[in-house]
Amino acid sequence: MKADQTMLTTDDLARRWDMNPKSLITWRCVRKGPPFVKLGKYRGAKVLYKLTDIMEYEKRMTVNTKDGR
Repeated sequence: MKADQTMLTTDDLARRWDMNPKSLITWRCVRKGPPFVKLGKYRGAKVLYKLTDIMEYEKRMTVNTKDGR
C-alpha cells in the first residue's frame, strides 16, 4: 500500500505519538487534532486517519526552535 493510501486506526496513531487513545477520542469530540475518516454515523463507528494527513499535521505542529515558529 502506498503512503498516500495508508490508514491508521486510533490505536495505531496513539502508538505513533506515544499517547493514550482516549486523548485522540477527546480531540475528535472537540474538533482538535488531525482530520479523520469516520465510517458510519453510529457510536462505535470505525475511525481511521490517513497517513498523509497525519504527516501534514505533524509538519504544521513542528516548532522550529531556531526562529520560534
